[in-house]
Amino acid sequence: MWSSTVTPVWRSASASRFGISTRRTGGRRRQPSSSRLARSRGATPTAIYDPPQPGKAILIGLGAFVSFTTAVTGYFKYRERAFNLQQTADAIEQHVTAYDLAIAPYSQAEESANLERLAENVETLRVEQRKREQQLEQPHQGQHEVI
Repeated sequence: MWSSTVTPVWRSASASRFGISTRRTGGRRRQPSSSRLARSRGATPTAIYDPPQPGKAILIGLGAFVSFTTAVTGYFKYRERAFNLQQTADAIEQHVTAYDLAIAPYSQAEESANLERLAENVETLRVEQRKREQQLEQPHQGQHEVI
């Protein structure tokens, strides 16, 4: 490809710019010294005094905080849990109000039969809530089909 005596223009130009020797020495290139590299780039004032950047640290910290809170919220699923609990509480409250007002299905004349039906309905709601809670605790299974 390239002759060993001819150095490509792009290689010699970039090498001389950074103070890198293009002469091969034992199969390895000579590494540039940091002072030569800094002087050739005109970066001496920047290298000596790099002012602290508190804004950068604040942005990094804020990004980490947002990532952490998003992960916690996604893992514990507070919104779904609260929604399910509120739904169950509303249903229980509806049954208790119907029992107090003797509205169907609690309109039988016997108090004990109404109370037994209320207990059955509330227990059914609690079991359904427990099942929904367990479903939230299971890891998310990806859908196999694409819609």
